Amino acid sequence: MTIAKGYSSVIEALASVLPDGLIQLGRKVTKIEWQSDLILENDDGGAGTKPVKLHFSDGSVMYADHVIVTVSLGVLKKGIRDNSAMFSPQLPSFKTEAISRLGFGVVDKLFLKLSSPSTHDDNGMIFPYLQMVFHQSDSKLFHPKVPLWIRRTALIYPIYPNSSTIVSWFAGKEALEMESLDDEEIIDGVSTTMSFFLANSKQFKNNSDSAAESRVKFSNILRCKWGSNPLFWVHILI
Repeated sequence: MTIAKGYSSVIEALASVLPDGLIQLGRKVTKIEWQSDLILENDDGGAGTKPVKLHFSDGSVMYADHVIVTVSLGVLKKGIRDNSAMFSPQLPSFKTEAISRLGFGVVDKLFLKLSSPSTHDDNGMIFPYLQMVFHQSDSKLFHPKVPLWIRRTALIYPIYPNSSTIVSWFAGKEALEMESLDDEEIIDGVSTTMSFFLANSKQFKNNSDSAAESRVKFSNILRCKWGSNPLFWVHILI
């Protein structure tokens, strides 16, 4: 599903009915402190003391009656380590054991913009829907210019028909490697790979030279960094 103004427009619509200032962005929570002794005071007739204390990275704090924690599993796993101060006191053992047993790896999405969209193909597409299979590294047909990190993706396709923005998914250690590369390295690697797959495509041949090699070129990229982003910390699970 494609939303014209992006998923943020859905959040903005939901937030529009809330009082101004209720949603606070850009405030990183570093510690969630449950002050159980204040609960006892309330039970004995205390004057409305809030039992939850939130600590923020800027040194400020906030008090609350309840807190719903919806951080990623990677952050939770980091938060239950012995040297972590995310929860005080630590979560009950049955919860930490459940968090420890759950697992997943790194999955990243990569968007690329065609630098100069070519003519449409016979199906009216600017770029084809490609399902790729690569030769093993010990095969005689192995293409040495295709980088190893791109060999774990199987699909690359336009985000919608006639779009010049292409998307692909990466997983595992290859996704982490992609996160570590600069934009030019990624553009060059994907361009080389796509040129190899589309070597016989009339769309990407130089019209001035019918014998010219096909060359797919990209100008800009946008990628997830879920493996190295401290708000996800997926890489600690591998």
